[in-house]
Amino acid sequence: MRFWQLFVRNLKETYRDPLALGFLLAFPLLFTVVFGASLSGNGTPSYNVDFLAPGIIVLSLLIMIPTAVRLLARDKEKGYLARLLTTPTRPWEFILGYTLFMLLVAVAQIIFFMVLAQILGVHINGNIGLVFLVFLLTAIASIGMGMLVASFSKSKNQAEPLTWLFTMLLAWFSGVWFSISFMPRYIQTIVNIFPYAHAVSAAHEILIRGVDIAAVQSDILFLGGWAAGATALGIFFFARTMRS
Repeated sequence: MRFWQLFVRNLKETYRDPLALGFLLAFPLLFTVVFGASLSGNGTPSYNVDFLAPGIIVLSLLIMIPTAVRLLARDKEKGYLARLLTTPTRPWEFILGYTLFMLLVAVAQIIFFMVLAQILGVHINGNIGLVFLVFLLTAIASIGMGMLVASFSKSKNQAEPLTWLFTMLLAWFSGVWFSISFMPRYIQTIVNIFPYAHAVSAAHEILIRGVDIAAVQSDILFLGGWAAGATALGIFFFARTMRS
């Protein structure tokens, strides 16, 4: 049960860190409130709060990448990881303790922002469970990517700024704020390699148009593949980092 003790420790560390909480909740919340207030009286069907809500939720899950990098790189830099290896704790317990913690944070984010979206007047026409699955797979992919980046990072100060730049570029080009259909073909091809454009598209179709799983099956399978692949690579390389 050592992984559970690590899970509780990570939870307390984040709860006591106002910067981490600010980026996880306040940053996407700021975008949600600003866009919701500015578009509350906008009758344009292609660019209103219904259009923006799925993208803002995906943005909050994208922020899991730099969050994971920050937490893991910080412990490596402070020597916590090295000290941990002198105890009976095994690499998989450390990884599981972090993964469960970050997954809990992601689930809380999804629920929080979906409730907030309804308060701001988003019309939810689709299956809540199905769109929750889309967001959950997106969160798992983000956690895996963060773990992978942290594996190759020597320090928090080295990794975090570059990860934030990468995250914001992904958000910009993944349809978080506007449809990728307005972008050049070659940019669409590049962004469709990553999971986030698929997550935004699937969430739009489910939440706004009320489609069933058959209509977004390819996006869900793509997200599932990314979640499994990023998690497997993240665990493999981080476990190797712990042993080295």
